[in-house]
Amino acid sequence: MNNLIETPAQRLITAFARLEKTVPKVTSIPELQSIKFDIRSGWVQLSATNLRIYQVQNIEADTNPNFQGLEFLIPAKTFKALKVFKPEDLLQIYFDTDQRRGYFSQGKTKVTFMSREIDDFHQAPEFAPSDPYYFSKPKTLLQDLDFAAHCADTKNNSYQGFNGLVFSPTPDNLGAASTDGNRLAVSVLQGEYKGKTKRHYAIDSDSLAVLRHYIKTANTRGLSLDFSDSQKLIKAFDSDSKLYMLQSEVDFVDYQEYVPDIFYGQAMTFRVNRKELHTTLKNLAKAAEVERAFFTLTKELDIIFPDHDTNISTVFPVEDSVYPDSKNRIALNSKYVLDCLKFATTEDIDAAFEGEGMPTYWRSGNHTCVIMSLSLH
Repeated sequence: MNNLIETPAQRLITAFARLEKTVPKVTSIPELQSIKFDIRSGWVQLSATNLRIYQVQNIEADTNPNFQGLEFLIPAKTFKALKVFKPEDLLQIYFDTDQRRGYFSQGKTKVTFMSREIDDFHQAPEFAPSDPYYFSKPKTLLQDLDFAAHCADTKNNSYQGFNGLVFSPTPDNLGAASTDGNRLAVSVLQGEYKGKTKRHYAIDSDSLAVLRHYIKTANTRGLSLDFSDSQKLIKAFDSDSKLYMLQSEVDFVDYQEYVPDIFYGQAMTFRVNRKELHTTLKNLAKAAEVERAFFTLTKELDIIFPDHDTNISTVFPVEDSVYPDSKNRIALNSKYVLDCLKFATTEDIDAAFEGEGMPTYWRSGNHTCVIMSLSLH
């Protein structure tokens, strides 16, 4: 067999850790459960796809010049076996081009594999370069996306909602939002922006899970997001990897029209400690075993969980409350409020109520959640 490459085992282990979410666990196409191996000069390109997502990871390696350009598929489960090797020690890969089989080797330890034939699925998509959005802090980006996605319609995926995330590039910022028809979550992503044509780009829940994992494992130098109208692709990339996601077809509302700045109008407004309200509301909801709660705003916030025979209530302290003399009571689904408080990141949260049957607004820094109020009867 021919010695193709030599590189520290940790590089391959790390590369596979970023790729594994893209490899489908169940599929009728066995080739999709493989990692494509492409030998280059001084580096190796690994790639994986599930037909809607294509991911590429590059690693440095000492490569055999006689086999530059060689491509073959390695079963993804083979990479899981690499944990038997010492991460800090060098790892060699040997491959027989005639019999399409090979092995990983470190000292006296080997992991063998059989290669599958290369197919059209494992060809990287074309992506016209544009002006990407750059994010220097991947952890902050992940927090922003988690808030934006928490209202996704993960159970029903009805016509009113969507199970994934919608991006809305504008000349000033990049927004991300989700909705299930009863509530809407919006994040203004904190990054560096360039002018964009305004439209919506959607990814489904599977692509969102891969994107989250990709961002979570990104290098500390940051990453970028780019959008292609003609190819219907969303691209995330950093210095040594690329992630392509096929856009989902979804008719999504313009979130900016549904998040007006009403905090200085005639609505009821107040500020509250986010963590303390979350803890209090969670304990009340658990004890009441019902989700609907009444909120009455005065100088404090009166919270009541009504039931047929028992009412559970508390009075919660607030700051900067503004309220009318009457009609200052609304009903809300407490689960929606708890979700909003859980994914928000600031110490305090600003809230605004407009009245029965009207939207309520919860703002935490660059995050806003819109929750429809319920009937009081």
